[in-house]
Amino acid sequence: MPEPTAHYLNDVPTAEEPEGLLSRWARRKREVAREAASASADVDATDSECKEPAAADTAPTALPTLDSLGSESDFTGFLSPEVDESLRKAALRKLFHLPDFNITDGLNDYDGDYTVFEPLGDMVPYHLKQWIAREAAAVKTALEQSAEEAMPGEDPTSMATDDRVTEEPQRS
Repeated sequence: MPEPTAHYLNDVPTAEEPEGLLSRWARRKREVAREAASASADVDATDSECKEPAAADTAPTALPTLDSLGSESDFTGFLSPEVDESLRKAALRKLFHLPDFNITDGLNDYDGDYTVFEPLGDMVPYHLKQWIAREAAAVKTALEQSAEEAMPGEDPTSMATDDRVTEEPQRS
């Protein structure tokens, strides 16, 4: 019975086939992952040994209540690593909502109030009416010129009266 060949993701290449690119890449990737895991375990052990004495030396300071914080208050106590994350966020929220830090510079497009419009006055409707009258006159002259070009000998007003039906249709 032939010896079973190793899977391409296994560490051991078979003697029959040389190690390919993908298998070599997978093997190296696994080796790096193993080394990183062992190194992180060593670092975690040394960090826990170093942090314990330092934490014992520092005593937590009394922090002021959030309601008593103002623009002259010291917020540095809330930034220490011993402070709970939710308390730190609440203190920073309080800090940035203070009037000293909540100033807009007026350079943003969205700072303006675009819901209040100034009245346009009488100038715009007057000019608009003039423009409409000029356009209507231009269209009227263009129609008259095209009618004269179509029938040079007849009056354009008489053409409109000739086209009307004067007799009623006969009913059967």
